[in-house]
Amino acid sequence: MKSIIAHGWKLTGKHLPIVIFLFLYRLGWGFLIYRIVDNIVTPLLKRFPAAAPHDYAVQSFMTEAQFRLFKTDMIMPYVWTIVALMGARMLLAPFLQSGLLHSIRSQINEQTGTRFRQGIKKFWKPIMLIYWLEAIAVILPLWWIAPKLFRILMTSPALPQILIDAAPWLGGWGLWAVLVHLFSIALQIGIVQEGKLLPLLGQIMIRLLPFVLITLFMWLIAAAAASLFVLSALVWAGFLTLLLKHLGQFITTWIKIWTLASQSIIMQKKNHSE
Repeated sequence: MKSIIAHGWKLTGKHLPIVIFLFLYRLGWGFLIYRIVDNIVTPLLKRFPAAAPHDYAVQSFMTEAQFRLFKTDMIMPYVWTIVALMGARMLLAPFLQSGLLHSIRSQINEQTGTRFRQGIKKFWKPIMLIYWLEAIAVILPLWWIAPKLFRILMTSPALPQILIDAAPWLGGWGLWAVLVHLFSIALQIGIVQEGKLLPLLGQIMIRLLPFVLITLFMWLIAAAAASLFVLSALVWAGFLTLLLKHLGQFITTWIKIWTLASQSIIMQKKNHSE
């Protein structure tokens, strides 16, 4: 596994322009979402009672907020905005994924230069199909889980009890989402490596364990890096915090591509463990 991770790191270094591009892409999305949330939340918070409010004032605020959310159409423009943003993100993501996976595969095969645009042209359709099937597979269980969670929310007496009652359902759904995502990534990598479907499914099953292990290890690295930057932001404030936040975004983008490179090496038909 050590050699695979080292090889994945080298492949990521060869994709530095793509790392920078994806970092700027994520930064742009983050800024856009921040502005939208700020425009929604700030006017609402201005109606919150003044400092050290009386319990009655807070209860009145919560009652008014609940009425406006559930009895009026005030929230609908925001809901449609969020849906539109999610739709746009889900349309763009497969294009970026197909270009990145094809470029990684080209580097594994020791071809010179990146093949990002060629990958988009060649593989965006099957990657788009797999990506949307993954989304449907993840969302579909909510048809059964959401009513149970709503019932728990309405009947449980306190927040700790809500968390205890909802944990098995949310945990099961989270595990299902992770498994579906891992299978989707393996399938995308296999498609880009131009494997036929039935042999590809067999290849995924054979290499499933090392694929999962390498993914979990890379996720641990990503979690450790994210925790480090969060702790740094709590210690230092001001411009340094902003700088660390952006540096953290760049590092997490690097780790994401590093993870995809390591996963691609696992799935590659040739043996690249040397």
